[in-house]
Amino acid sequence: MAPRLGDSDILKCSFCGKTQRQVKKLIAGHGVYICDECVDLCNEIIEEELAETAASAWRELPRPKEICEFLDEYVVGQEDAKRALAVAVYNHYKRVQVEAVAGKPRPASEPVELSKSNILMIGPTGSGKTHLAQTLARMLNVPFAIADATALTEAGYVGEDVENILLKLIVAADYDIKRAETGIIYIDEIDKAGRKSESRSITRDVSGEGVQQALLKILEGTVASVPPQGGRKHPHQDFLQIDTTNILFICGGSFSGLEEIVERRKGANGVGFTAKLRIRGEENPEDNLADAMPEDLLEFGLIPEFIGRVPIMTAVRQLDREALIKILTEPRNALIKQYQRLLELDGVELVFEDDALEPIVDLALLRGTGARGLRAIMEEVLQPVMYEIPSHADKVARVVITGDVVRKNVNPTLVPRTATTRQTRSLRRKKSALAARARRHRSSRTSHVTDAATRRSFVVSSPHPRNRHGGGNHEPASHRRDHHATVDRRHRATPDLTGLAHGAGRGRRGRCRHRLRRVHPRQQRDPGPGPRRLALPGAGQGLPGAGAVRRRVGHRRTRRVRPHRNR
Repeated sequence: MAPRLGDSDILKCSFCGKTQRQVKKLIAGHGVYICDECVDLCNEIIEEELAETAASAWRELPRPKEICEFLDEYVVGQEDAKRALAVAVYNHYKRVQVEAVAGKPRPASEPVELSKSNILMIGPTGSGKTHLAQTLARMLNVPFAIADATALTEAGYVGEDVENILLKLIVAADYDIKRAETGIIYIDEIDKAGRKSESRSITRDVSGEGVQQALLKILEGTVASVPPQGGRKHPHQDFLQIDTTNILFICGGSFSGLEEIVERRKGANGVGFTAKLRIRGEENPEDNLADAMPEDLLEFGLIPEFIGRVPIMTAVRQLDREALIKILTEPRNALIKQYQRLLELDGVELVFEDDALEPIVDLALLRGTGARGLRAIMEEVLQPVMYEIPSHADKVARVVITGDVVRKNVNPTLVPRTATTRQTRSLRRKKSALAARARRHRSSRTSHVTDAATRRSFVVSSPHPRNRHGGGNHEPASHRRDHHATVDRRHRATPDLTGLAHGAGRGRRGRCRHRLRRVHPRQQRDPGPGPRRLALPGAGQGLPGAGAVRRRVGHRRTRRVRPHRNR
């Protein structure tokens, strides 16, 4: 008969103490157990901490003026667009901050509910629409993704689904769903998703009106299912759930032809003598883009539902000559500064003369590509330089770009390195090596001889190299006679000592090539491993010349110094 399980054999939760019969699920670990109720409680605690962290992260939200000042450092011109974006972004993330503090979106019972306002930017190509959105995301430190509307199609057709733009944002946030839900998505070329014609055709417009309809719920705010690997959806795969309520969508496009629609609307009221005359030279199409209304976008091809989900419209203007020159030189990431930094890494200075900037701007205006075309022109001008300079960086110090380099495609001016600039480091190394060699040479000419009985040391050293052969030191003849007499007396008494000190003989003018001086015991120092130390037995006992003078042979004169005596 099988034994029955008692109360002691029933498994219990290690946290709350409930038995496995009192809970729905009991998860076992290495000697511990946890129930499903404790798991739910832990999840609630973690969510509360994450909400507090998010609230502290949004506590320092920049003001609209601060946002506009930051944009001024990177973007030239477009003052109206900067202000509109600064206000819209501030209001959007202020709304996100309120929801982050609450921990969840506001319930429907609240008297005031803050809705999301997406942005639509209208302007020609190369006017800075994408750059504005990128700079905003970098300032706010939020994930940022760019999507191309021309590659999107309606669900079920060849092309990318609209959910793939959410996957790009998730990848930019390192698959952090919570962080991606507060990011920014820029949908470029949104004007290409307009209806191809005003009349509805029999065939389905899968890349135009169909894309707008697929974007409606994402722009408004919904929980979207995103394939983790991208591509098409199929029912037997896992999906990433992301809430788009707090994602800011910025749509941009050139809307070529919209200015004509605005012009027709503005001039349709006058008939006959009451019509407003328009002078062809004074018309400015940019003013028409700034005056665009929702009905103009509707006539252009956007559906009313899509227009209602992008309530903030702002226009960016075509950049003129002065703005393009400022883009080349003034911003923190100016193109000239970027290329100067690239050549600086090779140790070469890049200089642009003033007359070289205007031809670059003229080419950009001629091509009609705006600021985006400046980089292409800079690459064409500097490609030969960037090809040759890395191989000759040790010979070239400066590259000067003039106006003829851009206009006539001539070679730039190369300033070679001088001997000073090219060999500064090597000369310094040689100089320090020579100084070290001289110090070693001076120390090697000095040796210490110690008398063991009297503890007196005699320093035997060679004179300065200029004095070895009688040049540069004119000591009196009397001093030389006294010196040689002293050495002769010591040589007769202690031939070993004087032989060591005086054995090298005399120079060409009869001057001794070595000198002998006596050092006081208090001035003795340890010569180290280099100098020789000799102990002379019986030395110091009535030796002649015990009170010999100590000589200091200088550059111009020799003087007598009284020797130190033992106390």
